[in-house]
Amino acid sequence: MKANAVFCDVNKAFYRIWHAGLKRKLYTPEVPDRLTCIIRSYIRDRRLTYSYENTHLTKIRIRSGVPQSSTPSSFLYTAYTNDISQPNSRVLLTLFVDDTVLYLRSTRLTYIIPRLQRAIDELTWWFQNWKA
Repeated sequence: MKANAVFCDVNKAFYRIWHAGLKRKLYTPEVPDRLTCIIRSYIRDRRLTYSYENTHLTKIRIRSGVPQSSTPSSFLYTAYTNDISQPNSRVLLTLFVDDTVLYLRSTRLTYIIPRLQRAIDELTWWFQNWKA
């Protein structure tokens, strides 16, 4: 029996949480209204100020991301990615914050490789669709 796995680490994951997508996912009966309001206020009207060569300051509205070192960031990223479904190819998916593992066991490598590739394609589609 061979076990093969693909380990994925989402690059700059906390900066990729799309605010509009997160808000849409939070409007479910399972999430209390008060919690939704707190999260909305946490991500609302965030702005980035930067200067270039000490001459020009600009404020830019931030439409994605949460502070990586903040307490609720892991929770928000988990809530954002919680709807990633198990692949259709019998590959198992495991998520832990911004780390993802796809794995499959079989005696034949010719069975494993196409199924892992299909699972990678499905996962890629999800990340592109949700701007993550």
